[in-house]
Amino acid sequence: MDTFLHKHFRNHSPARLSRTATTGGVTLDDGTPVGPRRRVTEGDVLLVRLADPPDWDEEAEDEPLDVLLEDPWLLAVRKPPGVICHPTGATTRGTMLNRIQAHLDRQAPRGLLSPGIVHRLDGATSGVLLTCKTADAHAGVCLQFENRETGKAYLALVEGDLRPDAGRCERPIGKRRDSALMTCGPDARGPKPARTDWRVLLRLGDATLVRCDLHTGRNHQIRVHLAALGHPVLGDAFYAADGGLKWPPGECPNPARRHALHAAELSFRHPITGTPLTVRCPPTDFDALLAERRGSSPAGPPPVA
Repeated sequence: MDTFLHKHFRNHSPARLSRTATTGGVTLDDGTPVGPRRRVTEGDVLLVRLADPPDWDEEAEDEPLDVLLEDPWLLAVRKPPGVICHPTGATTRGTMLNRIQAHLDRQAPRGLLSPGIVHRLDGATSGVLLTCKTADAHAGVCLQFENRETGKAYLALVEGDLRPDAGRCERPIGKRRDSALMTCGPDARGPKPARTDWRVLLRLGDATLVRCDLHTGRNHQIRVHLAALGHPVLGDAFYAADGGLKWPPGECPNPARRHALHAAELSFRHPITGTPLTVRCPPTDFDALLAERRGSSPAGPPPVA
């Protein structure tokens, strides 16, 4: 019982939940109290009285949230550029997790549902962000990511005329020796296998719109691979075409500025039903970047195919 409670009430500490069961806070539907060591069996209907607030939960912020898919187990949303995925370091507010927590708090008592983010996007990257509402769903989706059973497609507007029309980059990626950024150069620290397949969608003379399919999930993978090919993502604050950095480590004047990278599709199996799913997220401001290169009004990029 204590294991079952901890899995379903993730914002409450195991010790508090065990104490709740020990003191009669958990009963069957007929009123019979059950202790922390009782086995949970299929068909059990439990009433749990939570006398205390959550031991920890993210601060909810009622900010706009564009929902792409939602059911009792999953929530996929559009992440706008300039918003990081979750609190880190001194940043405890203004993240996607804060927005998602507010959305979940409207569906259940405060802190009862806790968003489980299964993957991350760079702060300046927009697109599909998947979270899970339950522990079982979170475990199932995370396993698919670990086993590389998901499909991840990005749109990238890159500098220059990328040739040929399609290709693959499999250069291992590791940390740079002069900063916390990444590299696929020969001096990378702890390099790990990485694979990015790319295909040209539109040529704009001094820029190229490409679709990138990610087969691994290394930090900054698309940005590093495209820069290594001599075509950095347009607006990238760090990675240069020669494999180096645009700025000395720690001296970038605006590292959070928008770069032209968008998570357009995420494909996976539903962790509970097993149904194949593809969540698509058309760009919003990305089409304006294309319009600037075309010299015309925004018409939107071609479909991701």
